[in-house]
Amino acid sequence: MVEEKKETPAPKVQKAQKVVAKAVKITPKFEVQVGPNHMYLWRMLNGGKVLMTSKVFPVKEDAFAAIRSVKESVPSKSSIEVKTDGGKHFFRVKTSSHQVLATSECFEKSEECEIAVLAARKAPQAVVIDRTL
Repeated sequence: MVEEKKETPAPKVQKAQKVVAKAVKITPKFEVQVGPNHMYLWRMLNGGKVLMTSKVFPVKEDAFAAIRSVKESVPSKSSIEVKTDGGKHFFRVKTSSHQVLATSECFEKSEECEIAVLAARKAPQAVVIDRTL
């Protein structure tokens, strides 16, 4: 008697992410800018839409260091924490010691948040553009 192997269905989240990834081009980039009071900040964008904005830094090099930290952290599965508050969806990028590096924008739909999370996962390959020059 031949025993049939039952395939375990993939988690619904993975299926949803694959569908979303096919529907939207994901090419994130970081932009470092001069913000209020001549402080520095960065934004992560995908297709011109802002996904995350950093806190402000007094020194430009600190903004670049924060981007490096995000790039180093996102490959870890536990680095991105998705939340919902008042019907709005957002996520946080954290270090392995649970320090919050960045918080995303708020999204009306969970699908928009999923796309942003996928883009954040691709941060290690994202280009960094210095808009302060």
